[in-house]
Amino acid sequence: MLIDATGTYVDAEGKTRSAKFYNVGRVGNGTQINISTKLTIPAVSGMAITLETTGTNYKITNATTIAGANDFDISADKTTATYTYTGSAATIDIILNDGGYWKRLAVTYPKTATYVDVTSAGYRTFASSSALDFTGGVTGLKAYKATVASNTVSFSEIDCAVPASTGMLLKAEEGRYYIPLASDTPDAIDNAFVGVTAASEQAAGIYVLMNGAQGVGFYKTENAFTVGANTAYLPASIATAKSFIGFDDEAMGISDAVQLNSMENKAFFNLAGQRVAQPQKGLYIVDGKKVIIK
Repeated sequence: MLIDATGTYVDAEGKTRSAKFYNVGRVGNGTQINISTKLTIPAVSGMAITLETTGTNYKITNATTIAGANDFDISADKTTATYTYTGSAATIDIILNDGGYWKRLAVTYPKTATYVDVTSAGYRTFASSSALDFTGGVTGLKAYKATVASNTVSFSEIDCAVPASTGMLLKAEEGRYYIPLASDTPDAIDNAFVGVTAASEQAAGIYVLMNGAQGVGFYKTENAFTVGANTAYLPASIATAKSFIGFDDEAMGISDAVQLNSMENKAFFNLAGQRVAQPQKGLYIVDGKKVIIK
């Protein structure tokens, strides 16, 4: 955060002088800030501001203003002032009309998003200690949940808010992405992923995302495995006979398997464009859209 300090003050002789920060080598004893010094800082509704003097003869009074107000809380010893800003301005001014040695200006901004890094592999698992909101989407990034039916794992895009610790698969180009935090506590979603927000050791048999001999996918662990913080895994129970669970780029984004009886009189084509008279389990093109039959 950048602080722009400006302003003037009138000294005891009536002379107008520039407001300033001044420290004459008093390490640990604060910095002298002349009266009427104005500090301009970036503002966000909900940010918490703390001002603190070194004490002794340097007290905080309501002569100092924060965002034009002087109704902030002052500690009993008058060395600390605290204030929560609830306005909508891009910046606010703090005018220090109490001269003396100031020890600290601390601003804590409310968290509105979390970030995640995706490597060149293009995929990663993720779980956040905060609830996340994918309602409006995240530019360049897609998040998927996992569902299981008949020993088959499917991935479908998340387009809603999810609770903290929800496990997911992310797909994106290499880079850093910011995901909005949910404003409330969302309901849990139907999801086979197990989210991990603190590293933990899991017994052998779980499925973890790796870039191995069969490409990027979920490999079954043969030994106990330490799952990293802010990641996710698939439990052993979802597909006990499989050693690898892959995902085809063509299939990502399909939310549900279709039933044959709901596709009567439809023409099915495979991914090579060939018509299929009796489609079995697999991925097809129907009416120009990709569908999967289980």
